[in-house]
Amino acid sequence: MTNKTPVIYVIPHINVGGVEKILLDSCHFLAENGWQTIVISNGGRMESKFPKSTQHIRLPVHSKNPFVMFINAIKIANICRKMGAVPILHALSRAPAWSCLLAKKWVQCHFITSFQAVYGHDGLKLHYSAVMTRADKIITISQFLNRHIQKIYHIPAEKIAVLYNAVNMNQFNNEPLAVARKELIFKQLPYYDPINQKLFIMVGRLGHTKGHELLIRAIGYIAQNHPQCDLSHYHFAMVGVGDMGSKIAELTQLAQEVGCVSLSFYPFIDDLSGLYKLSDCVLSCSTQPEGFGLTQIEAGASGVPVIAPTFPDDDWGPSPEIINDGQTGLLFHANNIEHLAQKILEFMAMPRESQKNMGALAHQRVKQNFTTTIFAEQLSKFYNNLINNH
Repeated sequence: MTNKTPVIYVIPHINVGGVEKILLDSCHFLAENGWQTIVISNGGRMESKFPKSTQHIRLPVHSKNPFVMFINAIKIANICRKMGAVPILHALSRAPAWSCLLAKKWVQCHFITSFQAVYGHDGLKLHYSAVMTRADKIITISQFLNRHIQKIYHIPAEKIAVLYNAVNMNQFNNEPLAVARKELIFKQLPYYDPINQKLFIMVGRLGHTKGHELLIRAIGYIAQNHPQCDLSHYHFAMVGVGDMGSKIAELTQLAQEVGCVSLSFYPFIDDLSGLYKLSDCVLSCSTQPEGFGLTQIEAGASGVPVIAPTFPDDDWGPSPEIINDGQTGLLFHANNIEHLAQKILEFMAMPRESQKNMGALAHQRVKQNFTTTIFAEQLSKFYNNLINNH
């Protein structure tokens, strides 16, 4: 059955990223269930992966130039006018949201935003970020962000819907890897000894909030204060850090200074889902709260426990929504080197069977709560409710 209400997504780019992955899976689900989907973006590497029925319109909606944003608004309004029914206009970032907000003044549409992160909210940044709260309805990806929106932007709870970020279980799962696939991954990890070492990975580009330095200092703390722990039996891989030579050199020097051994950087990895399966533990060390821990559910789906941060205020960040501490992973106090080191040591000391059981429970938790199928079904229901109530 075809749904006559078109859904128009507006996103800066469609390169590889968490938001883009969710959008891709949503478009496939909606297309299979009769929805018409249109994506407006500045293009990207994932463009060819969308369903054939999804129309892509290229506009410079990544731009924060006010004049460009105004022209984008005119063009988005014209696209809405050409639809056979009142469209859902769904903005996935702040710059596109400003163009969509202006377009809504000129044309009838259901305006939705996805509030994906803790955006800057100091001074003028608060006004710029507040555009994400000026839609008819707001979708956010965690209860942590739900509380944040209500607290910082004074938005009533009934205007917000929480749809948890999700992972595609066809891509990330705990099924065994073929030998050939393992060998290809090992070739990309030349400093890792799969026979004699356990593998701990941290996934994410280098950035001041990702916690790479924090992890290095925690490993150094273990080396200096727990000499009985032979770190040569472990390999710590910082994966997907990107091509940032100067920053990598700086962190490598820090690792040498604090005695952090068996640490290596891998700018890119071709088979991330396979790498998760080969890992013993995934480390999430963000120094500021994120909107949702996508890496945490990717690891969990793969049957791998995660060590992740909680934050010492009334919000705590999203990790406790994903991880049951001591059951599906371990939680440490954010920005606390010693506590992170303690949790790493705690995991290292666990019997292998206990580690496997923790990974199996993490897999079940993700399967029951954080899959793209669950997300897409909830999104479709959300859209139908929106249409029927307006």
